[in-house]
Order: sequence, then structure tokens, then C-alpha cells
Amino acid sequence: MENFFHMVFGKVPAPEVIHAFEVSLILYAEHGFKRLHVHGAHGVSSLSDIYSGVVGGIASLKGPLHGGANEAVMHLLLEVGNRHARKNGC
Repeated sequence: MENFFHMVFGKVPAPEVIHAFEVSLILYAEHGFKRLHVHGAHGVSSLSDIYSGVVGGIASLKGPLHGGANEAVMHLLLEVGNRHARKNGC
């Protein structure tokens, strides 16, 4: 993971940041896999073909109701950081 950060940002962050990033990737994988599996299985259980099941699973990951929460959290964190900077004269 250190090499990834070095290649992308040109430096390696603190071990706590690397650990948080690794945990975040694991949680994203777990969350996405469950949704992909459930919606794909629903499509195939209706006796549709496997290709339609895969497309249904992938489509369930694309909608704004699935990924929108992550984006909203990022905007909230940026706003908190901006308020902190303004309050402390940064």
C-alpha cells in the first residue's frame, strides 16, 4: 500500500492513514459484493440468463442511491475542515 501512495502522491503517509485506507477498501469490497450478489441472484432466479443477472448486479452499484451517501460524507468532511480552518485563521 505504501508503494501505491508513493506512486500517486509522491510520498508515503503515516501508518494510521495507510491502515484507514486499507480498512476502507475492505469495507467497500464487502458492501459492493453483497449488493452485486443479491441483485444478480434476483435476476437469475427469475430464470433469466446469466448475462442479465450480471448486468442487473452491476447496475445496482451504479445508481445515485447507492454511491450518493459516500459523496455526501466527503462533502460534509470537507465542510467541517473548511469551518475548522476559518475558525482557527488557517
